[in-house]
Amino acid sequence: MPEEYITKQGVKLGRSRGPSYHTFWLTQNPNKDSEWANLAKQGHTVKHLFWNKVSGKSGFAGFVSIDNITYTYDEARRKFIDIYAKENQAS
Repeated sequence: MPEEYITKQGVKLGRSRGPSYHTFWLTQNPNKDSEWANLAKQGHTVKHLFWNKVSGKSGFAGFVSIDNITYTYDEARRKFIDIYAKENQAS
């Protein structure tokens, strides 16, 4: 079970450890200007999986958790982002 803690900047992180890397769930800041921040503004819980190798390399792992269900970014865009874009165009 990953442990959760909050950084000095107020970012919620969940942490797991592998043999040579760490993974973190980064909670989306709703004040940013992105498609994911827009979902967070609408009340969804949005977290991105981030990895950090012991060697110092790091990056996003290609997964996003929306309302505690994990999707690939493509799956999440099809299910959430594309739907909202079509609804806004119709208005």
